Amino acid sequence: MAISPAANYTMGVLMVVVSVVAVTGTVRALILFFRMKYVHKRRFSHISFLFINLIVTDFLCGLFNSSFMALNLLTPEKSFNGTATFALFCNVNGMADVLAPQASVLLNAIMSYGRYIAVCKSLRYHSLVTTKKIYIAVCVAWSYSVYLAVLPYMWDVTYTYFSSISLCSWYNAIITKVNSRPLQAFLFIAIISLPSLVPATVVMVCCTLIITTLVSGG
Repeated sequence: MAISPAANYTMGVLMVVVSVVAVTGTVRALILFFRMKYVHKRRFSHISFLFINLIVTDFLCGLFNSSFMALNLLTPEKSFNGTATFALFCNVNGMADVLAPQASVLLNAIMSYGRYIAVCKSLRYHSLVTTKKIYIAVCVAWSYSVYLAVLPYMWDVTYTYFSSISLCSWYNAIITKVNSRPLQAFLFIAIISLPSLVPATVVMVCCTLIITTLVSGG
């Protein structure tokens, strides 16, 4: 079922609003955050470092993902889609669409584990959760997210636009290169499912343990 031009325009305007709110909101959050730190002269902690990285992931989503969807919805398909500029935007959007959400879920898992240690193993918190360990964990999270974002280029595949969702993806293009169904299933689990399910499971387990500890009184 084709979407009417009016519906496209409405969704495009909505995505412009979402993009502007996300970008300005995250920039303002960073400015306020650093102002508070400098005004009160607090020590820059690893928790602050995690918060900043989470804000950056939200900024990337607003800057690239929402803006690309808005641009494509508001631009006539024949005048933009299929051009070199569109291909460049599609690849940038596709990488950001993988990079930012993946980094966000991994960073949330790191933060949830840190909160679990703080609540459930408070006496060992400073030995288990150190600034060095957090920095290493954050670097690993970003490195892995970047790896997933550039993975299609290792398979000689570029991001392809799907008009049904107004997003660029690469998974279907890779699957068409693989004839074996077991290998297709393995790629789906290894590339699509595990990178999101594992950190999401860590977040849920840590939250459950924290709530259980608080309810039981320690």
